[in-house]
Amino acid sequence: MLRRVRVTSVFSSRSVRLFSAASESDGRNAGLASGAVASWPLRRFYKKVDIKHEPTGYSVLLDGRSLKTPKRLPLIVPTEPLALAVADEWNSQDTTIKPFTMPLMSFCSSSLDQTPHNRSFILHSLLRYLGTDTTCYRAESPSSLVSRQADHWDPLLRWFETHYNAPLIAVTDIIPKEQPAESTQRIRSLLENMSDWRLTGVEHLTASCKSLVIALAVAEGHVTVEQAVRAARVEEDHQVQEWGEVKGGHDIDESNTLLSVASAKVFISLAELEKL
Repeated sequence: MLRRVRVTSVFSSRSVRLFSAASESDGRNAGLASGAVASWPLRRFYKKVDIKHEPTGYSVLLDGRSLKTPKRLPLIVPTEPLALAVADEWNSQDTTIKPFTMPLMSFCSSSLDQTPHNRSFILHSLLRYLGTDTTCYRAESPSSLVSRQADHWDPLLRWFETHYNAPLIAVTDIIPKEQPAESTQRIRSLLENMSDWRLTGVEHLTASCKSLVIALAVAEGHVTVEQAVRAARVEEDHQVQEWGEVKGGHDIDESNTLLSVASAKVFISLAELEKL
């Protein structure tokens, strides 16, 4: 019998409802999993989902047949917990397969199909984020926004400096500021030594948070998903406080960010967790 992993428990029901509504109405949030399964049949075509221990990891079986990636590689993941979670995504589908509810499948496919062949490009992109990291570019006014940025971002920069021995410079200028070469080199080495699985998760976290600093803090477990979302949405939260929330706008964007960050964090954790 398949052991089920309730990965979706990290998401609030409100967030799932808002995210699903947005995805089904206009498709703009479907990208979380569309890269992995969008071109596949969308009707559920299988009855039984299992996992199997392989010499190099764990595979997921649909009616006894091993899943493959979009590039037709065997979908073999490094840990049993991750295999169980991917299997749960497939087992949770109803009569119609909804790709946007399968982020872990998408991450696994990317880790096998894309990341190994694009590591140089990914590293370059992530280091570009470091050069223009959200946490390093501050407003000069109003004072309420300045205070909010300091409250959320100063502790992150202190942690980053201490944890990686990589101090970063925060400025109020809109012109990009080159960060210390030694800090950039230390982070480059950190990223180069990441597995394809972890690098895939960090890349997604960085894009979701628009910050490599916040992404690494999530990946390392220094901040929670909720804290990361608040840090990533400092300016949006300030706008809501000043002028109010735009229903169908701010709330959908926040839910999208929450689910995006949470799914990447769960993916990284399960990919590195040997046993439940």
